[in-house]
Amino acid sequence: MLRAFALPPGTNGRFFFGPNQAFATFGNGFLCVGSPSARLPVLAVDGLGKAAQSFDFSGIAPVGSFTPGATIYAHFWYRNVLGGGAGFNSSDALRVVLCP
Repeated sequence: MLRAFALPPGTNGRFFFGPNQAFATFGNGFLCVGSPSARLPVLAVDGLGKAAQSFDFSGIAPVGSFTPGATIYAHFWYRNVLGGGAGFNSSDALRVVLCP
């Protein structure tokens, strides 16, 4: 399960993930996940400022082969319309090691 906290309640965003960590421009903001990356569906932030999504890595092919013991990076990105529409990172890239 991927989780992000302390977000503006009621906003929408999405989790990105990929095989490496990088500082990459995205829209008018930036991402901590480098290319190639894949995105999960848009997710609404709840009233407490939390976003959480679970999924099965085995069904995701765009960023290569996920094998036991592999490391991936995930990140939640959202657009804060009240802040002038800029893109913000809600967290650093989260390092995830897949269990063997």
